[in-house]
Amino acid sequence: MKNILVLEKKVGFGQPFFVLEIVFWRSIGFLFLIPLLLILKQQ
Repeated sequence: MKNILVLEKKVGFGQPFFVLEIVFWRSIGFLFLIPLLLILKQQ
């Protein structure tokens, strides 16, 4: 996560599409994490 933030600071401001891509993948990551957390809580 820290590496992504560093990349965002370096090139994100000049390339809005790059930031959108990061936000897109980050949101997908959360969608995968939420079910995993729910499964872990149930066990």
